[in-house]
Amino acid sequence: MTRKRFQQQIAMGRFIMPMALLLFLLGSLLIDAEALLAAVGWQEVSWLQQPLALLPSWGVVTARFALYLLLGYQLIRLNSIHLLINTRVSLQTAIFWFLSTCCLALCCSFTGGVVAMLLLCATHYLFKAYQRAYDGAGLHYLAMLFLGLATLLWPPLLLLLPILWIGAYQVQASSLRCFLGGLLGVASPYWLMWAYCYIVGDFSLLMHHFQWLTTWQLPQLADYAWWLVALWAYVALWLLVSGTHCISSAHHDRIRTQCFMSYLILLSSALLLLLAFHPQQGPCLFPALLAVVSVLIGRFMMQTNSRLSNAFVVLMSLVAPLIFLVQLWMLS
Repeated sequence: MTRKRFQQQIAMGRFIMPMALLLFLLGSLLIDAEALLAAVGWQEVSWLQQPLALLPSWGVVTARFALYLLLGYQLIRLNSIHLLINTRVSLQTAIFWFLSTCCLALCCSFTGGVVAMLLLCATHYLFKAYQRAYDGAGLHYLAMLFLGLATLLWPPLLLLLPILWIGAYQVQASSLRCFLGGLLGVASPYWLMWAYCYIVGDFSLLMHHFQWLTTWQLPQLADYAWWLVALWAYVALWLLVSGTHCISSAHHDRIRTQCFMSYLILLSSALLLLLAFHPQQGPCLFPALLAVVSVLIGRFMMQTNSRLSNAFVVLMSLVAPLIFLVQLWMLS
């Protein structure tokens, strides 16, 4: 009988998900999210600032917690429908809540939570289009529609459009009809924005939305705070190890699962690259990155049983509380 090592005992534990949820709840209650966001230098987009300003402080905390509950549910739904981790449906959700607690400085923004939800919805509809190149135009429309809605919160997310096109090719759902349906989907939110600007007679909102194309500059070294780099490096190391494992063990999976995991690796790498070139947008991109990487980590923990993988999981588990303490030190 094969002995279960540390990472598999944790992954198969019945209390791992309630404990991760409890840790995230305690972190949300004990740490001042507004102070963390101020330390990062982040402000919510204006569309979200106005309704949030109407809520009391406890209402903001409750709304943020509910948003991350929905993110966890969406991860469970994504896994249960597309069978990304067969042996444990909720493992990736527990990992996501745990990592969100450890990296709370970059995971307490409403903008980031909404962007993560929209990208997960786009991924869901892209996976539903698997091997439906000739009748999946509607699914491509919905996938690109959610990406278009995400770009309304942060316009440079349009750079992920080629990633979704590559993903459509990976899931064997690329055709001219699907391509045109995707273009229609990503353009739909902007048509609605143009109609709104036309009705009010002011196109400054639409023009301001694309100013980043002319105003963006390469980040300076001063933009990379050491503790932010530490958070990125921690998640990047998880991505490197779990992604390498998924690639090296792909021959054990079904072709469908291979396609899905290849896309998740590509998407998480693209999000990490966007973070590198837009360090000030960490709270906007980090929740989506954690949501995607948590699926890869879950597969790594369930499929490995060697001493080396066990030592790596133990080491990364010990580093996580240190990252959390750094955020407490920032507020002191």
